[in-house]
Amino acid sequence: MNDAAPLTYGQLSVWRDVRGLRRDRRHEANTQAIWPIPDCAGHTAEQVAAAVLTLPDRHESLRTAYDLTDPYAPTQHVLPALEHVDGSITECAPEEFDALVAALAAEPFDLGTAPTWRFRVVTRDGAPRAVVLIQHHITADGWSNGRLEADFREALATPGHRPADAAVTPRRLALWQREPARRARHEALTAYWERVFTADAATLHTPANAGPPESAVQFSARSRAAYAGARRQAEALSIPVSSLVLAAFARSVAEAAGEGTVIAQLMSSNRFVPPWNTLVSSMNQWTAAALNEGALAAPSTPFPSFAAHVHTRGLLAYRHGMYDVDEMDALRDKLRGGRTPYEATCAFNFLTGAAPPPGTGPESGPDPEVPFSRIGHPCYLRATDEGGDTLHLRLRTMGLTDTATRDVLLGTLARLDGNRS
Repeated sequence: MNDAAPLTYGQLSVWRDVRGLRRDRRHEANTQAIWPIPDCAGHTAEQVAAAVLTLPDRHESLRTAYDLTDPYAPTQHVLPALEHVDGSITECAPEEFDALVAALAAEPFDLGTAPTWRFRVVTRDGAPRAVVLIQHHITADGWSNGRLEADFREALATPGHRPADAAVTPRRLALWQREPARRARHEALTAYWERVFTADAATLHTPANAGPPESAVQFSARSRAAYAGARRQAEALSIPVSSLVLAAFARSVAEAAGEGTVIAQLMSSNRFVPPWNTLVSSMNQWTAAALNEGALAAPSTPFPSFAAHVHTRGLLAYRHGMYDVDEMDALRDKLRGGRTPYEATCAFNFLTGAAPPPGTGPESGPDPEVPFSRIGHPCYLRATDEGGDTLHLRLRTMGLTDTATRDVLLGTLARLDGNRS
């Protein structure tokens, strides 16, 4: 095992989010990826498994263990090689596949030992049909899964070929983030977050909206019409669909919230600066944007103008999304001393994914469903562009009523359709 290195800011953010989870909830930090194997590919299950096992040689995060005994200075250690990987070939009928994936994802990882991922090559009648990859979020984020899949398919297509190791590593990133030469950047980050932390954030947890404190509610909607409306409005404003969806969500939240600044937590990929944008690790961090400040944020402002304003605010927030979470938490506590604790009004994450599953209708919901997790902000919208065809919205709230949650989602959909300002 090599010398210890500090965690990257992304790894540290994940750890701070999950460190207090009870054992029966630790699996909530797991992510999953499914890589289909075409029927006509002609590969054996053993060849597929061998291709998966080339990945840890190429990417350090798949060989990393974490020493979390010092709460103030957690570290990462990279093993030269893995002695064992939880991977196997499993025969599975189509109707049993979802249960298999759920069972694999429900098992927590021990971050103190590597690896923090597992896989199954799923076969039907002996032929490989898919790879199921489960990993802790500290190991890899959503972007990383795409890189891992590309490397897997390259290894599968060229068996025996030894690809070059990844040029960048989490350890190198962690040291770069802490270089003294980045002092000016650090000062800009501090100034930005000071403005965020001193604002009085609006909250949805008003007497009219409050549900049982420990409750978790989730509503889901899938809409081709909402995607078409969002795309049409976004193209007219020359902004991405993600900003248009955020604006619709923010205005719906503002409509239901109490007085104050609507501050949205935004999931930043932090993949803006080469060479770190190609790293397989967790680089995601929450940044924050004050969305209803200034003349363009007034409730009377036409929605297109508000959406353009939200886009500008979002870009500014993403520029300040790579930071030492412990340092900013200390700054927050210092600035909020004697005041109401800081909490953003809502949280938003925009993802791109595959087309909707076969047999899925173009319009559904809002329908209640089991929350995807209880980690994170108590009003969290996860929006997915499904193959450039459909928008899938999942709004998870905690401590709010079903009605309040559903109304925010309905308001978001109405604005995406162009039926509400």
